[in-house]
Amino acid sequence: MLNRSNHTRAIVNDVADTAYWVAYFRALEAERPDALFRGRFARQLAGERGRALAAGLYAKRQAKLRDAVVNAVMQQQPLSR
Repeated sequence: MLNRSNHTRAIVNDVADTAYWVAYFRALEAERPDALFRGRFARQLAGERGRALAAGLYAKRQAKLRDAVVNAVMQQQPLSR
């Protein structure tokens, strides 16, 4: 569970959290030299909460991928989605 004063374990709790992590990814896109769109205020909206949520979601995705690879190797089966 998320402790609002400690962003080390980011979990999406409500609709506002979704806005924060989407804004974070919009900010990353806007900062690319070949960006497809610009979000002038995306970085400000995302803030530290958006960055923490994005990092937490990325870590969770990586862990699921790692677990799938390990399980496939252990069972000697091809990876499936």
